[in-house]
Amino acid sequence: MKRSFSKRLIPLLVAVVLVLTTIPMAVSAAQPKVKVSETAYNVNIDTPLGFVSNTKPLSGKVGEEMYMTYTVSKVGEVTAHQQGLVGSDSKSDRVYLYTNGGLMCYKNGDPTNMFKKGYTYFIKFVTTKDGFEYTMAIAKGNESSYYALPSVWRDTYTTKMKFLGLWFDGGPSKVELTNVHIYDKNGNDLGVSGSTGIAAMEANKKPTPSATDVNHTYTVSVEKQYNVRLGNKIKNTTDEMYIEYTVKSSKSKNYQSGLWLNMAHITGGGSTQYTCTNVTYDPQHVEATEISQMLIPGAKYLVKMYNTHTDEGWDYLIQRTYKGETEWFKFTSNFFFTPSTKNFGYSALVYGEGPYHYSTFTLSDVRIYDANHKNLGVQLTVPGTIEHKGEMISYENCDSVYYNAEKDVYIATYPDKTIEITNKDGVTKQGTFSVQDSTPGDMTAVFGSEKQKYKFYLAYLIDADGNRYDALGEYKISFVTGTDKTIKTQILSPENGYKVKKPADPKVDGDEFVAWVTVDGKEFDFDKIQTSSKTLYAKWKNRAGKTYVAVDGEGGKVDAAPFIAIGLAVVIVAVAVAGSIIVVRRFKKQ
Repeated sequence: MKRSFSKRLIPLLVAVVLVLTTIPMAVSAAQPKVKVSETAYNVNIDTPLGFVSNTKPLSGKVGEEMYMTYTVSKVGEVTAHQQGLVGSDSKSDRVYLYTNGGLMCYKNGDPTNMFKKGYTYFIKFVTTKDGFEYTMAIAKGNESSYYALPSVWRDTYTTKMKFLGLWFDGGPSKVELTNVHIYDKNGNDLGVSGSTGIAAMEANKKPTPSATDVNHTYTVSVEKQYNVRLGNKIKNTTDEMYIEYTVKSSKSKNYQSGLWLNMAHITGGGSTQYTCTNVTYDPQHVEATEISQMLIPGAKYLVKMYNTHTDEGWDYLIQRTYKGETEWFKFTSNFFFTPSTKNFGYSALVYGEGPYHYSTFTLSDVRIYDANHKNLGVQLTVPGTIEHKGEMISYENCDSVYYNAEKDVYIATYPDKTIEITNKDGVTKQGTFSVQDSTPGDMTAVFGSEKQKYKFYLAYLIDADGNRYDALGEYKISFVTGTDKTIKTQILSPENGYKVKKPADPKVDGDEFVAWVTVDGKEFDFDKIQTSSKTLYAKWKNRAGKTYVAVDGEGGKVDAAPFIAIGLAVVIVAVAVAGSIIVVRRFKKQ
């Protein structure tokens, strides 16, 4: 039985659509094919004015080509009386007003000419000396046709076209675009950028795989706090920063939630937070029965911040995985406190708004790290608890560390007058401190509504119960292997921490490495905070089952005994390398 003409037409039209995405339109067939970018985006629009364009700027050279395709999947209220295409040297909303050059092709009166539901748009841009030229086609089901915009508006000072895309103005537009591709003729993804009220999200590619090599995780709990900021403690110096967390529980009914980018530490609460440069947030009025989209119980989040190296500075993308499904989104609102947006070192998640909208939640598996997967620590700007889990915790930028061996509790103070107390179970409290001018000084540490008193001496602290915390200095831990291989000396300090990182076991043909021992022959405990310099010796067992302890780096050895002779003449001391050790904590199983 022969297929009907309409059924035979469908694959033909599909082929035409594919051709439109791969071959420059209105050019000769002799030109090379255009490769389509594999990266697709979804774009949510909820604004009366917007510009959807490439994120990576074009060079502006005459003859440069750019391609844009998108499908209109959902259309809500749309009353924008002007819609069309714009080329500009700026990504501003009002590109035709705030730019040194621009060209707009648009159509008046029809509020859906660029937002026809179910249609796919195929657009080719070519830059010219006067601005740009375009060819546009649309397709839906068995329909396909070229499409032209009758009106043209040109800026007086037309210059290079660096950003090209879809523009609309003149009334509310609530539209969802899917499978958005913006790319050059070589198939290079140029990104998708949206102005205020537009959220672009990658649909086919995760922002980044989870940094499984970051062996720092935190559990963060907050109880009835507002204006909550949860961010990195150590300054980020790379072009990327990541925040991961899973919502263990949440009772938050937030008015706002979002992401803050700061040029300095986030400190204090309430109005003292407004030292940031940029905030992106969801301004929705969350009802009493709703939970913030950033605090859905059981959901796992990955937030990626990255430097775009443009005038806009930094951008971000949020990935949320919930009940087996993963989606990507951005916040619809953006607010700048200062013009500069390029030098962010700190970023924070924002929950709630004061003084009436409180947040109560527990986040588990919290990780904050940079492009090199360096742990950046975690801090809160409101009272709460932070429990660190994993092998290592860094006290980079720490001013001093005081330790009580009997209680296995240490106190870290920082130049910005913040303080951390970590107990033997790994629970850390963060607060601020001050010292009155007296001898000894009266030191007060404040943790939310809780205050703790200390007597402050240069060498130690004494708390109100009489417990003494001795100040730790800088110590060297050297290793003697008894082989021709040396191990670098580790430096313990406030910056590096006071627990020794266990090195890889040394090797000797035919002999078995047993343990690292101290000068008295006792096995060294790598989980214990160190308060002095030490030399560690490799203990071995030979084929005959006899044990011996390394003496020097030339293969010298002595029989193992209850102690190693203090008077050993030769001990190889390796080169000291700062920064190789950070504090290691052991935690009880939950």
